[in-house]
Amino acid sequence: MKQSINNFLKSSAFKKRKGLSNFFFKMKNGQDVCIAYLGGSITLAEGWRVKTFEWFQKKYPSCRMKQINAGIGGTGSDLGIFRLEDEVLQYDPDLIFVEFAANDTAVKPSDSSETETVYAAMEGIVRKIWLKNPSTDICFIYTVNTPMAECLRSGKPCWTADIMENIAVHYGIPSINVGIEIINQELAGKLVYRVERDSEEEKKIRETGKMIFSYDGVHPTLDDGHNIYTEIITSCISEMENSRNQFEHILKSPLSPNPWENVEIISPDNLNLSPEWETVTWEDEGFKFENSKKFKKYFKADKAGANIKFKFKGTGFGIYCVFGLNSGQLEISIDNDKPFKVPLFDRYGHKYRIHYSLLKTKLPDTEHSAIIRLDSEEPDRVKLLGKPLEDPEKYKGPLAYLIGLLLLGKLNAR
Repeated sequence: MKQSINNFLKSSAFKKRKGLSNFFFKMKNGQDVCIAYLGGSITLAEGWRVKTFEWFQKKYPSCRMKQINAGIGGTGSDLGIFRLEDEVLQYDPDLIFVEFAANDTAVKPSDSSETETVYAAMEGIVRKIWLKNPSTDICFIYTVNTPMAECLRSGKPCWTADIMENIAVHYGIPSINVGIEIINQELAGKLVYRVERDSEEEKKIRETGKMIFSYDGVHPTLDDGHNIYTEIITSCISEMENSRNQFEHILKSPLSPNPWENVEIISPDNLNLSPEWETVTWEDEGFKFENSKKFKKYFKADKAGANIKFKFKGTGFGIYCVFGLNSGQLEISIDNDKPFKVPLFDRYGHKYRIHYSLLKTKLPDTEHSAIIRLDSEEPDRVKLLGKPLEDPEKYKGPLAYLIGLLLLGKLNAR
């Protein structure tokens, strides 16, 4: 068994496939390049993203390089596909790193299986990139969290990385599984996967010279963890530097039945809002959480009954919003069916953060009408948070901050 695990770990970390030919052609000819990083909090951090970009700059000092940081913590490919156009493609990147394998382990839309959603979103990302510019190169990065580490220790990939590999094989996209080297070093006794920050255990481990990968099982430490990620990624990238020929990537027939290509984020400006909604800025509300400054305005409602009405042709929709603290819950009505409720609060609700909820993803591809209403009933915050509220006054609502409507389809004119 141990031998089979070792064989798996040695053989699965890097797949070159068609490489990064277009990107390196421009680099070697001293042309300007743009590198985009699309992912979650591991990408957002000042870690492997920053360090790999610096590596590119040192390797090719004659090239002017632009970096696009499109990381948002706690979000997966099912939001990434919606963010892709505004946050990445509008800058016409030459290379896009896509990092969602870890966060996608938590993808659970209300009416779709995890597998279908990851296939549809990840393949949609690939197809939208190449529909916009077939010369753009893509590289999949698979980071690691605790459930994924358990899979790797048993000699098999996590289901999310497995799906993404199927897509990578189909389209010839290079992939780098950085989690494999983390487990390799752990099994070799060179690294401790997780330890409590500033604990006696951490002190003793560091005295032995061993590396510490993470304090929470997900986010790499900025020294050892992200340094290992950077070393793995740059080492694999170096093996693709001999790519010489430019070519356009070909969009084959899709693997998934309905890849999410026809998607967009609709500004609430373009929706029928009831008078209770007002526009505010992050300065108005005193927001200081990650990415809060990314958005010029938020749409705020603090009165039950505030609603949004819209019609569309497509297969589903969701909300892009703020979760946490005194956020309430929404009541959703679609095509006059029985309404259902969705809280804007979860186990991380002790603070505000940018988040989203895909409400429906498998509707018939026809005309639909929907109403989103701020409910008078507040979510069970104690149950969702999993512990008593330390300061109940801080959690009083209901309140909603809306960024946009996530639409799988096209909005009908008002």
